[in-house]
Amino acid sequence: MWTIEEKRAYERKYYAEHPERRRRQKELIALNYPKRKAWRQKHYQDNKEKIKKYNKKYYEASRLKKYGLSLDEYNKLFQEQQGCCAICGRHQSEFKRRLDVDHNHITNEVRGLLCPRCNLILGHAFDNKELLKACIRYLSQPH
Repeated sequence: MWTIEEKRAYERKYYAEHPERRRRQKELIALNYPKRKAWRQKHYQDNKEKIKKYNKKYYEASRLKKYGLSLDEYNKLFQEQQGCCAICGRHQSEFKRRLDVDHNHITNEVRGLLCPRCNLILGHAFDNKELLKACIRYLSQPH
């Protein structure tokens, strides 16, 4: 069994030695693209709920795995925070999706669960305490 890197290296070497094969492959892909696109659109329409359910399940599992959390650990955090954002205190029921896992970007240590807006605020501030303090000073000034 090849690793992805080994397979890519083999394909690069093969197509470098056989440029006509790569050119023909690209032509076939271009010719079949409209048919493939139409098939994908029809398949999605026919199986929309099944696909959405699968994607949601896969997305949630992979996001939790990224932070080393099991679903039970996420649920425990959720209960400890009573289903509310750790910063603004708004309940998850006010949002269309579940609370996000907040983590330290250097150590990957989980800090808590945040609503999408609070998570974006911290993310855009790059977890920089000084920048957030400067924002508070700015907002505190009379305008």
